[in-house]
Amino acid sequence: MKLTKLGGTLVPVFVLILAGLGTSHVQADVYKWTDKSGKVHYSDKPPSDAAKTVPGTSATTDTTQAIKALADKEQDYKKRQEDAAKAKEKADKEAEQARIKQQNCDNARKQMSQLQSGQRLYTTSPYGSRSYMDAAARQQALDNAQKAVNDNCN
Repeated sequence: MKLTKLGGTLVPVFVLILAGLGTSHVQADVYKWTDKSGKVHYSDKPPSDAAKTVPGTSATTDTTQAIKALADKEQDYKKRQEDAAKAKEKADKEAEQARIKQQNCDNARKQMSQLQSGQRLYTTSPYGSRSYMDAAARQQALDNAQKAVNDNCN
């Protein structure tokens, strides 16, 4: 390893010292006390002689618990988002089904209105020739239209 002097100090030694300072373990006591109004306080500094150290607590355990609590909250948030997305998808699907049913109802009522109008009705074959409806065909079409109205309009 080549040692380089920079301003009279060795660079690798300086880096090692900085790394050692950055990894020092911090542990602090946590104090818990209740004020006159009954509110519970937590701090790393005691406010008076009445403050007691909470056994088994330190900055590292509080941090671990905070990380777990934050992860739980994030998981709950994601679950709520997924539930909301599913509910929106379901509502959109129901709205689309309602729109289609209303469209089918409108078409069935139009067809029924045409069949009840008394006008002479016909169907067109694939070759373009017209075939006029007789009374039996009209009644059959009217029954089908009535069934479609009953299925889609109520």
